[in-house]
Amino acid sequence: KAIGEFFDNKLYSLGPILLQLIKPLDMTFEEFTVIDLGYTGLLHDATIVAWKEKIFHEAVRPQSFIQHYFHHEIFSTYVPKEGVKPIMGSDWKSYLRTMPHTEYPSGSTCFCRETMEFAKIAF
Repeated sequence: KAIGEFFDNKLYSLGPILLQLIKPLDMTFEEFTVIDLGYTGLLHDATIVAWKEKIFHEAVRPQSFIQHYFHHEIFSTYVPKEGVKPIMGSDWKSYLRTMPHTEYPSGSTCFCRETMEFAKIAF
């Protein structure tokens, strides 16, 4: 659960990546600015591609699927601050927050992949 909670917070998990990449390189402000501009551009482009594909695939999220198709079923599931307990499918919620847009492809995966590709080129 701790790993999922950490990576669910994009500010803490994706935000420091660029700083960790450049820290050992002792860059000047100008060099950092060029790298930051490239990184910001790649995040912008990755967001556009991810959303284009989300619209194309229209993959349903588990929370929506369970609440719609299994609303009368009883599930044993983890409920935050209460532990594992039975609940109705209509009340089921994902342990981690669920965004109200299609699941596939993962925007976070796109960002991570593009960051890796950018790091290979830039460093």
